[in-house]
Amino acid sequence: HGADIGFAQDPDADRLAIVDEAGRYIGEEYTLALAALHVLGKAGAKAKGATLAANLSTSRMIDDIAARFDATVLRTPVGEANVADAMRAHNSLIGGEGNGGVIFPPCVMVRDSLAGMALMLDLLASRRTPLSAIVAEIPAYAIIKDKVTLGPGNKDVAGTLAETLPAGFPDAKADVRDGVRLDWPDRWVHVRTSNTEPIMRLIAEARDENAARALIAQVRKVLSLEKEGLRLET
Repeated sequence: HGADIGFAQDPDADRLAIVDEAGRYIGEEYTLALAALHVLGKAGAKAKGATLAANLSTSRMIDDIAARFDATVLRTPVGEANVADAMRAHNSLIGGEGNGGVIFPPCVMVRDSLAGMALMLDLLASRRTPLSAIVAEIPAYAIIKDKVTLGPGNKDVAGTLAETLPAGFPDAKADVRDGVRLDWPDRWVHVRTSNTEPIMRLIAEARDENAARALIAQVRKVLSLEKEGLRLET
């Protein structure tokens, strides 16, 4: 139909994925990044020193965008309520999660795909530039989302993760507020147990897909936790 943009929502309309003018799915991680780019761009002088919020599993794209405007990204444990609490505490301009969930305070303090749509349409109307060209302005990363099924009796492994992973990657900066997130200048990985399913999630991001997959493989190797008496069912 020669459309400028396409939108996909989940059934309860709190997450938004975007398709560009060529019909290319650009990835759900771009939703929050593009929304942040637009909000900071329209904030003018107020963007400098402003805060944004995102959970620990969200792409580093939002950090790169915030840095352009001398803004700061607050990282929170996974969960919409955690992001919203941080936004309220710091009067954040925008926040959300890398699953396509945008929280825009002037509209509502929960993830709202309709607010995300409005921001995307306003971005295109303001820039008069194809979406693919705007996406190309954002530093690209490869993000890999993997999972491991936890066997019976292994549902609570958070304490073991907090000890094992930082020890296995001593050169990384570790955040243990929600599972373990390990950061390096050019990559990161977040490992956490799900609150809703008997699984462990492994999310890694790097400059290219091979590096991200290699990081996942390293984490899986370190998580051969026989010495702690645990078994993971892949």
